[in-house]
Amino acid sequence: MRKRRNSTQLIAGAFSGAVATSVTMPLDLVKTVLQQNGAKTKTMDVLREVVTREGYAAAFKGLAPSLVGIIPQWGIYFPTYNFIKDKVSSMGLSQTTASMTAAVTAGSFASVITNPVWVVKTRMQALSRESYPSMIRAAQAIMEKESMRGFFKGLSASIVGVAHIGIQFPLYEALKRVDLTQSTAVNVAVASTLSKIVASSVTYPHEVVRTRMQCQTDVAYKGLADAFRKIKSTGGVGVFYRGMLANMVRSVPASVITLGVYEVVSSQLDDNFS
Repeated sequence: MRKRRNSTQLIAGAFSGAVATSVTMPLDLVKTVLQQNGAKTKTMDVLREVVTREGYAAAFKGLAPSLVGIIPQWGIYFPTYNFIKDKVSSMGLSQTTASMTAAVTAGSFASVITNPVWVVKTRMQALSRESYPSMIRAAQAIMEKESMRGFFKGLSASIVGVAHIGIQFPLYEALKRVDLTQSTAVNVAVASTLSKIVASSVTYPHEVVRTRMQCQTDVAYKGLADAFRKIKSTGGVGVFYRGMLANMVRSVPASVITLGVYEVVSSQLDDNFS
C-alpha cells in the first residue's frame, strides 16, 4: 500500500508541475531576465522585446529543461514530503513541526537532484541565444567550458531557498484544514494562494542571487556571501526584488495549478487503486 501511494503521489506531483510550468512559462522568462540584468523594466516591456526580437516561440525559452526538471522535482518532492511528514508525525511531534521538517528535507533533496537542469534553463532564458540555443547545446557548452561544476552553480542559494517551501507547505497544510467554504477546490485555491504569497514575499531575494550565480560563466562570485555583497553593491537592497511582480503573477497561479491538479490527480488515482 505504501508503494502504491508513493507511485500515486509521484505521478500526481509530476503531472501537476508540468501543467503549471507550461502555462506560466512566459512570465518565468520575464522574471529570469529581470533578475539577471537588474533593470527597472516593466514586465510586459521585457516580454514584448523578447518576442519582437526572437519571435513568439521565444516566450517559451527554457520550457524543455523546465519540464525535464519540474517532473522529477515535484515527482520526488511530494512522495518524500508525505513520507517524512508521516514518520515525524508518528513520533508525536506537532503537525506544523512535521510539515516544516518534511518540506525542508524533501526540498533540499529535490534541489540537489535537479540543480543541473535549472542552470541550463536559466542560461537559455537570460543569456545569449547563440551560446545556449537549445537544452542539449546549452548542456554541452557548460560541460565543455566549466565541467560538471558548472551544473551546480547556484546550489547554495537553492538550499537557502528551501526556506521558501519550509514556509509555504506547512502554511498550506494549515490553511487547507480551515473550512472557509463548502468547496474543497476553493479551499485549496485560497490556501495555495495565501501560502505562496507569504513564502515568496519572505524569501524572494534568494532567487535573484541564485539566478546571478547560475548565469556566471566565470568565477565572479566566490560563494553565496560574496554573491550577495557584490549584487547588493550594484543597486542596493532594491536589486534583490527585481522581477518580483512578474514572479508573483507567475508563481501564485502556478502554485494554485500545481497544488490543485496534485490534489485532484492524487485523489483520482487513489480511488482507482482502492
